[in-house]
Amino acid sequence: MSKSELNDIENAPVKVRAFGREHEVRRFPLGKMQRALEYIAPLGYLMRSAEKGDVVETLVQALAIGGTPAIGLLYVQTDEPPEWLEDKDPIEGLELLAAIVEVNARYFFDSANTSRLKAAGARIQHAIETFGGATSTNSSNTNTPIET
Repeated sequence: MSKSELNDIENAPVKVRAFGREHEVRRFPLGKMQRALEYIAPLGYLMRSAEKGDVVETLVQALAIGGTPAIGLLYVQTDEPPEWLEDKDPIEGLELLAAIVEVNARYFFDSANTSRLKAAGARIQHAIETFGGATSTNSSNTNTPIET
């Protein structure tokens, strides 16, 4: 088993010193993942559409063009409100952002996870289609005539 695979299983933290403290970046648990999802698509689009060139330039573009998604991921990681990040060092922010993307990239872009998500979605859709009408009830009694 490779070190990368072992780190995935253990969810070993990547330690990043930023904003006056040490952050342990791990794969987002369900709650943080849900909060992060609104920021992932725009940032992912930006990163995929960026020219293959200077990494620093790409990261600076991520903040310049995709500032809101980048700040959003930093907010999710630090559990601090976005306003807290306003006066923080941008280089430290980029370093922390890089670690967040690296650690969580498999969730967002790995084809095996995409397949699992599609399969889970199909199961949920099938259950709704199969049992949704049979188990839902209407509390209003629309077929009963009103007596006067």
